[in-house]
Amino acid sequence: MTTGGPSEKPALCEFITVPNELLAKVGPGGGPPDAQALWRAEQAIERLARDYGPRCSKDIATLSDAFEAVPDEAMVVRERLRTIHDIAHELRGEAGIYGYTLIGQIAALLCRYLGALDDTAKADIRVVGAHVDALQLVDAEGLEGIGGAGEKQLIDGLTRLQQKVLDR
Repeated sequence: MTTGGPSEKPALCEFITVPNELLAKVGPGGGPPDAQALWRAEQAIERLARDYGPRCSKDIATLSDAFEAVPDEAMVVRERLRTIHDIAHELRGEAGIYGYTLIGQIAALLCRYLGALDDTAKADIRVVGAHVDALQLVDAEGLEGIGGAGEKQLIDGLTRLQQKVLDR
């Protein structure tokens, strides 16, 4: 692009203003959120939270079934654990919202372990199994939050186990 006559040098850059289509659709907004809308959102979250316990248990059972379907080998290619990762990712995202903080933290640790490996890397099935067992235990005991010494020890133990295996 040139800036004028034939003897001028080309410009180094050109600034393009892109229209903000989202702003055009929703308006400028601003100000505090509507109190009625916040109340409705809180009510919806409370309704969903009441239903989350059984759904969480079902997800953990599905994760356990997926783990049982993994070949009985010490090391498994990460790609074979995709379903386990996907369920753990879902648990990680939802559990904390509904007050199941410990389940969310264990699921996050499992996602972090599997995410630290590339698709062709081998995952230590014992590490995955420890996380699955922990999720089953927490679900069976009906533990929702976190804060006790036992819960902290569980998280610390899983973290140390992961680090030990990943540092090899």
